Amino acid sequence: MAQPTPIPPPSTSSFSPGEIATIGQASRIPPFWTDMPKMWFLRLESVMGPQHQGEQVKYDMVVSKLGKEELSQVSDLISNPPDQGRYTALKTRLLRVFQASAEAQFNKLVSGMELRQQRPSHLLAKMNELAKNSGAEGDTLKNLWLARLPAWIRVILATNRADTKLDDLAEMADKVMDNLRNGELLAVNTGSTRSSSSTPTVAEVNVELLTQMKTMVLELKTLRSEVNAINNRRHNNGGRRWVRNRFRSRNRTPQRTPRSEDWLCRYHFRYREASR
Repeated sequence: MAQPTPIPPPSTSSFSPGEIATIGQASRIPPFWTDMPKMWFLRLESVMGPQHQGEQVKYDMVVSKLGKEELSQVSDLISNPPDQGRYTALKTRLLRVFQASAEAQFNKLVSGMELRQQRPSHLLAKMNELAKNSGAEGDTLKNLWLARLPAWIRVILATNRADTKLDDLAEMADKVMDNLRNGELLAVNTGSTRSSSSTPTVAEVNVELLTQMKTMVLELKTLRSEVNAINNRRHNNGGRRWVRNRFRSRNRTPQRTPRSEDWLCRYHFRYREASR
């Protein structure tokens, strides 16, 4: 009995090396993440980047990973794609539509979060965990975190460079809050905590600045109190002086002149009755 002829595996000789690479890439890219669109594009580009794929190949890959809902948002770019930059146009549209939705969802999740008694870094950690799941990050996370800090801390943090890492800002906010909760702001001791050749960190400089600001406020309050006390004394003394002068003017003996009827010469004034 003749043995059945085994079916040979499908030949890959009909595919070019580039097509084979694309098939391998497609298996490593998940369907589009509507809740984390930015992260999805980072995943896509990390997979396809080493192959230096062009706009058309990446465009086709994105379209193959879209579902019904996503396709409805970019139907015009699918039916009539631009001649140039079609992948860039598709990516921009998807990010605009779904990233805004993800950020709105993240904002809703953190809307009830407040600083209260926790450290700023702890609040940031909680918000950062929610941001990972919602796709909101960068300036969105930073702005929502800053909005939950006291205004005077935001003023201090605003003195930093725009590219300062969010974790560094949180560490700085922790230091300022800790000093305030201890009842005082500690000045930076550059001699005992580090060598004289090293430079102070941004956090240390800002804490020292806040210390100086607090000292100035206390000095202004003291000066204002002293000025008010001086003004009150002047007001009270001025009133008493006016009453005393008025009393003296009423009881003062009028000065006699030669034209006065009771005017006396010096002899008669001195010896009075004996002068007669």
